[in-house]
Amino acid sequence: MNNTKKQIVLCGAFLLGTAVFLYQSFNIKPELLAPKYGSEQEQTNPYISKRELRSFLKTLMIYKEQNAMIPFKGNLSYSTQENLSKLNPYMANWLQEHGWKAERFFYIGARLKIIIDTIQRDKEIKKLQTLMLEGINVAPDENMVKSLKNLAQEQERLLNIEKISQEERQMVETEQESIENLLKSFN
Repeated sequence: MNNTKKQIVLCGAFLLGTAVFLYQSFNIKPELLAPKYGSEQEQTNPYISKRELRSFLKTLMIYKEQNAMIPFKGNLSYSTQENLSKLNPYMANWLQEHGWKAERFFYIGARLKIIIDTIQRDKEIKKLQTLMLEGINVAPDENMVKSLKNLAQEQERLLNIEKISQEERQMVETEQESIENLLKSFN
């Protein structure tokens, strides 16, 4: 009987250990990927911070790796007209599990697209302005000079029409190609 008791105790310990292992295996909490915000105001700031950009890119890469087989539905942008649960309910839940407010995450995605578009548009405007100002030197008459100056001034007013901050411009410009590629994979 002594052997039987030992076997029962060993079997019970094994089952208890297995139960604990399985419980921990299935109760793994996902890594919190969202930046830590100090206040609600920080989460509604129209500008994005470097910390948010880092967290956004890391989150998007991990989401892409973990969900490669799940087709992406919707755009990686947020519109206040749309109900987020209809936009992409799976991703919204996944983001929430990883510490994000889905609205802020989708806002950052949309904001990054605006920043990239503004940077590209501003480069084109600067090129056009340069051509107009160079044209002044070869203009055949004063009317043409005046027209070219007016057109160049009008182009100046179109620069940064989306009002992106200097910080946003600099942080996106340094990684623009990789950000664009990552965002393109979700459209």
